[in-house]
Amino acid sequence: MNFQTLMQAGPAKANELFARLAETSAGAVKTREKLFTELKNELELHTSLEGQHLFPILRRNPETKELVAEAIKDNKELRAKLDELEALPKNDEAFPERRGWFGEYYSDSRSWAPPGFRSWTEELDNASSLRDWCPSIITGPLQTEDYARVLLSVHPDVTDEVISTRLSGRMAHQKRLFARDVPALFLIDQLALYRLVGSIEIMAAQLRHLVLMDSRPRVTIQVVPAVAVPSVAHGISLTDCAAYSETSVNGNVWTDEETRSSLGRVFDTLRSEAWRASESLVLINEASELWTGGNLLTATATADSA
Repeated sequence: MNFQTLMQAGPAKANELFARLAETSAGAVKTREKLFTELKNELELHTSLEGQHLFPILRRNPETKELVAEAIKDNKELRAKLDELEALPKNDEAFPERRGWFGEYYSDSRSWAPPGFRSWTEELDNASSLRDWCPSIITGPLQTEDYARVLLSVHPDVTDEVISTRLSGRMAHQKRLFARDVPALFLIDQLALYRLVGSIEIMAAQLRHLVLMDSRPRVTIQVVPAVAVPSVAHGISLTDCAAYSETSVNGNVWTDEETRSSLGRVFDTLRSEAWRASESLVLINEASELWTGGNLLTATATADSA
């Protein structure tokens, strides 16, 4: 795991712990204490890594050196708020409310971070809307567990432990996103409907899952045809407050208006080429039937032997 990925993972882990704390009851004192200890250790590790590795990098760049003072101030205030939350009895009825307050404060305190070191998971957990485009494959929030496992396993140099950790994280992110029932618009690459990932059974299940997700009242899925469109090499995700763009090397989170507007225009251009939602559902069902019947696999085998 490189340093950039490590710095992005800290806030994501913290948000996961916030979510798990929110699910506990007043009687689960030991569970709350355990989760809070994990949260405190994670935040202390993250702020320590910032001080040792990130701040020296920021100080060397004239455009970012002023961020260091703001970050140090925020981290100091964060530790004070964390101590305040730690002092609160874990069986106190006010604990969940204070936990939520601290989570919001923590998110706000990360606003100084440069795009490459922000956590998209953190932004997504606080979003009130989502627009998403992913070329070539089905996007993460709509993936089945089996489909996601195959995609994670084809990356070079990954271990079973890394795959398991990333997979559980992805599934947890999905659960939190759809539990909040935020309005979500997904643009699906037509080629993703026909790209074999894993096996015919995995593909059939994945497309049935798309149909199921499309039936959710606040989820819209539109298929983008296999024509020349912008952003065929990287995905775009947009919330009401942030934007995310990912390449094969890394992913960046942007909160400035200029970048968000620019990526928003790209997304709008993509959507202008997409089929309507009703037409897209027909296409997904047709592709699902082909995978279920084995026709696509047969066609692939025939082409390979020709």
